[in-house]
Parts: sequence; structure tokens; C-alpha cells
Amino acid sequence: MNRFSFHSLFLLLFSVSGFTPYTGAQIIESVDAGRGAVTVQVSDNYVPGEAAPLLLLLHGRAWDGDSMEGLFELTQEANNRGYIYCYPDGLATFTGVRYWNATNACCCEGFPFTSCEDDVGYLTNLIAVLADTYSIDPTQIHLIGHSNGGFMAHRMACERSDLITSIISVSGMTWSDPANCNPTEPVPVLQVHGTIDPIIFYGGGILGAGVYPSAQETCETWASLNGCSATPTTLANLNLTSASGAETEVLRWGDNCSGQGTVELWSMTGTGHLPNFNNTWRTMIFDFMETAATPPVLFTRGDSNGDQSINISDVVTTLNYLFGGGPLDCLEAANSNGDGSLDLSDGVYLLLHLFAGGTAPPAPHPDCGQGPTLIDCASTLCP
Repeated sequence: MNRFSFHSLFLLLFSVSGFTPYTGAQIIESVDAGRGAVTVQVSDNYVPGEAAPLLLLLHGRAWDGDSMEGLFELTQEANNRGYIYCYPDGLATFTGVRYWNATNACCCEGFPFTSCEDDVGYLTNLIAVLADTYSIDPTQIHLIGHSNGGFMAHRMACERSDLITSIISVSGMTWSDPANCNPTEPVPVLQVHGTIDPIIFYGGGILGAGVYPSAQETCETWASLNGCSATPTTLANLNLTSASGAETEVLRWGDNCSGQGTVELWSMTGTGHLPNFNNTWRTMIFDFMETAATPPVLFTRGDSNGDQSINISDVVTTLNYLFGGGPLDCLEAANSNGDGSLDLSDGVYLLLHLFAGGTAPPAPHPDCGQGPTLIDCASTLCP
């Protein structure tokens, strides 16, 4: 299907479903990185000379940037949070099918009428052009990709980890052979995938000229590359789609990661290749990107008062915060049992550890380090 007919069908379907495009006050401009005009949305909060975060949205095969934004509807959130936001087009075959040259599975090798150009080079150049045109914060350059665009986001993280702050891949995997991915720095990765995706299988598959790993194997690869502990933490389910209930299961590889290299897998139960995301999803993916750009907070779990030792005074500090309104700089340090909430059970847990041979608090413990911050930690407690 050519670009015109696909895009027209897409807009027709959304007009029937009641879709209303966001019509905020951001400025619509364009840049050219060698392949023609690329739409750029400049937040109405943008001030020239003040560094702004950058977001690139990479479309799936047979889509284009405009239609991908029409599905994901990131414009309003990007504008509200002050982003420079653009959604480039991949090259097109003579039949009008656009694609990215990502991995050997998707979507150039083994696909008809493709030329397999250097898309890593193109996107790198696009980011450079945007940085020359606008004031871009080099510590906040993020990619979101769907399907083929997700594969491409992974490849960019593998080859340009020095440039990319974080990636979010929806229905797109990394290389099946981890040897093809050699980042020089940790990259936070969020993998979002429907469990009944009929196009890019949740459990991995064969496509193009290669195979691709499962969603969990993709995350395990990145967790290893980022130096994270191999065992993920299970977090509370999320409600990210129009379906009723919290359909999305969450795994996080966050212990002992290098830098900010947390990896998360959001598995959307009963969801296919084109999720109907709600606004919670949009809020949470921007939260993920902004957390990825924040320097990691270091603490020792159980050391509530931050005096570099764990004793009865830490229990007193926690209880005074809970019931006496006392100060507490790092709630996560006081979350002794690591369950993602701070309550009386944390004081009891630490007392049992100190005086009754109970289980020690989970990492980071007994040494100071980086751990998953599930509640809050306003300041580093390590020397």
C-alpha cells in the first residue's frame, strides 16, 4: 500500500473513532538532514539558548512519521514538558513502503525493493542538525520506536550509546546475537510489547534475513550490557490501554546497574501489535525518559538517617517520620524490606534483622550503591 493510501486510510479510521488531533500552541517547523524535510514540533515553553530535551519518534515499516504520531499522540505531552519533538521518515521503496535498516530481522535485509542505507548515520546526522538549529540538552536525547522503528531504536542504542540517553521500543526487538550490540555506555531501555502480537511475536521469531529474540530476552541482553543484576523485580501491574483493568505486567532490572542503565519490560496481556494506549501510558513514558536523564541516587537500604551505619537509630528515624512528622531525605533507604512502600513493616523488618537474625535488607546493602528507587530519594546518602 503506498504512502498516500495508507495515510488516508489511517486518518479515516481515526476520524470515525472520534480521534481529535492536539492543536496546541507549539511551533511547527522543519529541518533537512539530507533526505528532505523532517517535521519538528517546538514546545511553546522553549526558550532559545536554554537547553531543551529532544525526542525522536521512529515509525514502523509501511508507516510514516505523521501517521505514527497520529497513533501515539505524543504531541501534547511533548509540548507540555518542553521537548523539541520530531518524527522523521525512513526511506521508501518504489512502492511507497517506508522502512528503517535496523537489524538483520527488520526491516531491510530479506525485504523486497530495499536499499539498506546507513540509517544510524542518517539519524546521527539528524540529531546533529537539530542540535545546530535548536538548543538541545545533550543529556536528554531520547528515541521512541514502534515495530521496525523499535528495532531501529535498539540499533541506535547499540551503536550510538554516547549520544542516546534512553530508548523506548514498542513491539520491536534488539539483535538476536548480543555480539552485534556493543554500547560504550549504559542506556536505559523500556521494552513495551503485547503478549499476543501477531506481527512481532512476544516470544521471538524469524523475519527478514534473521531471527529476533523475545521481549524478555531483549531486556535480559540490555540488563547484562548495562551491568544490572540478572534477576528482575516484579512491580505492580499498570493500566496502559483502553482495555479495562491493569493489563500490563512490569519487570524491572534495576539493581547494581551502571549509571542510569535501568531496564524495564512492560508486557501488555491480551494486546496485539497496535496498542490503543491511554494517557497514563503517555505520562509514564515521559517519566521514564526524564528519570533516565537524572543522575542516579546512591544509598544503603536500612540506613534511614544516612550516618553510614545501620542500627536502632535508623528504626527510630523511620518511626519518627511515619508517626511524628520527622525529616527523612531518602524514603527508599528507609524502605528496609524493598517492597516499594514505606510503612511500619519496614521498622519491624529492620528490628528483626538487627536483633533476631532476620533477613538482611535487599540491595543496595550492606554497601552503599544504586538501587531501584520505587518511592522517593531526594538526595544521595553516600559519602
